Amino acid sequence: MTPQDMQQKQWDDLKRHWQGINDRRAGSSSAIPHVSSGMNSHRQKLIRSYRVLAVLSGAYTLIGPLSMSHFEMPLWSLMYMGAFFIVMFLGSMFILGRLASLDFGRMNTVELLRHVDGIIRWRLIIKVIGWVSMMPLLVVMFHAFVSVGLWMVYGGVCGLVLGLAIGLYQDMNMRRHLKSIRNELMECYG
Repeated sequence: MTPQDMQQKQWDDLKRHWQGINDRRAGSSSAIPHVSSGMNSHRQKLIRSYRVLAVLSGAYTLIGPLSMSHFEMPLWSLMYMGAFFIVMFLGSMFILGRLASLDFGRMNTVELLRHVDGIIRWRLIIKVIGWVSMMPLLVVMFHAFVSVGLWMVYGGVCGLVLGLAIGLYQDMNMRRHLKSIRNELMECYG
C-alpha cells in the first residue's frame, strides 16, 4: 500500500467516524451521512427553473393583457388574463420558497423526504389550477383570433402547440430532478 493509499484510508475512516458522531447527535439513524453533489445540483436546477417561471409569469401579468387588448377582447377577459398570470407567479414563488428551504445540512432524511413530497404535491395542485384556469382564457383568446382572421387562428394554434411542447418538456425536467432527489433520499433512508 502506498503512502497516498494509507492517507486516503485514514481520511475515509475519519469521515466515517465523523458521520457516526453526527448520526448519534441527531438521535436518528436516518440522518443523511453526506450530501451528494447530485442532490444539490438537482435542487439548484429546479430553483433556476422556478426563478425563470416567476419572472416570466410576473412580466406577463402586464404584457399579456396589454398585447391582447388590440384584439377587441372584453375587459373582463384581460383582467382574467392578468389574474391568471398573478396566480402562476405566486405559485412559482411558493414552490421556489419551498425549494430554497430544503436544507441538506440540517434536516434529517425523513424531514427532507416529507419536504420533497410536499413540493411534489404542491406542484401538482398548482399545475391543476393552471390547466383549469387556462382553458376559459384560451377559448376567449381564440374567439378574438377568429374575429381578426384565419391567419391569426393559425398563429394561435402554432403558439399553443409550441408553448405546450416547451411547457411539457420543462415539466418533465422538473419532475425528473425532484424524482432524482427523492430517490437519493430513499437510498439514504434505507
